[in-house]
Amino acid sequence: MHRAPLPPATERLLRRLAVHPGPDLDVTAAGALAGPDATAALAELLAAGLITERRPGRFSLPEPAHPEPDESARRPMLDHYLHTAYAAATALDPGRDRIALTVTESFVDTAAARNWLEAEMPVLLALLRQGNPPSYVWKVAWCVSGVLSRAERWPEQLRAQRAGIAAAVADGDVDAQVLISRDLGLACLRLGRPGLAEFHFRYARSLLPLGEDPGLPA
Repeated sequence: MHRAPLPPATERLLRRLAVHPGPDLDVTAAGALAGPDATAALAELLAAGLITERRPGRFSLPEPAHPEPDESARRPMLDHYLHTAYAAATALDPGRDRIALTVTESFVDTAAARNWLEAEMPVLLALLRQGNPPSYVWKVAWCVSGVLSRAERWPEQLRAQRAGIAAAVADGDVDAQVLISRDLGLACLRLGRPGLAEFHFRYARSLLPLGEDPGLPA
């Protein structure tokens, strides 16, 4: 598709946006992709009709506009979503069993953390389907588990934790398999699948030393 040349910073953001899984992103995520020039570059892309503002402050890249993606943006994008999701998840549930990840972001209160997770949930779920590294996928699955459970979004929780357990097994992380099997089993229970729930609970127990309590239903 022929189009007028763009300023270098704007062209750079356009190519970096192409690694994003969708459906949309905010200015903060764009900043993780393109740095301090992101706000001005977003305005230029919007004026050029190369992105759309799906709702206030949320931007998307229409399929016909997709350029060759700049793969150097993938790691900053993944880090932004994972570390912010982890900060939000732990802020909402500080007593939950933690995973080995450093908190690098913070929220002013639990309402801000909840609002961020709810706004970014479609993106986080899309990251689970994008073919990202297993060690990344199961961590994102852990991060979304609490809010999906509290909202009783059980079909989405089931899909998310299925992606998570497959990734944890591929990554060889036993602790992650225990945590995610527990969440997966609870989702199965809520969806009326007790046999499948017991399968996941039994698998979690099998990974623990004899006598150790995994916090599962008896």
